[in-house]
Amino acid sequence: MARHVAKSLTFAKMHAMAKDVSREEEQRGTEKVLFWGTAIALILFVSLLTIALIGTS
Repeated sequence: MARHVAKSLTFAKMHAMAKDVSREEEQRGTEKVLFWGTAIALILFVSLLTIALIGTS
């Protein structure tokens, strides 16, 4: 029982921390995630395209 209460308090504390982020910080974090996601997708696309072109020649 005490373990369940401790987990609930920890979850509530983590949830409260997420709300403490300002809108600007949240947007900056979203921009970083989108940038790195796009960069990784581009690198994967180019490398797979290169492998396909080299593999067929």
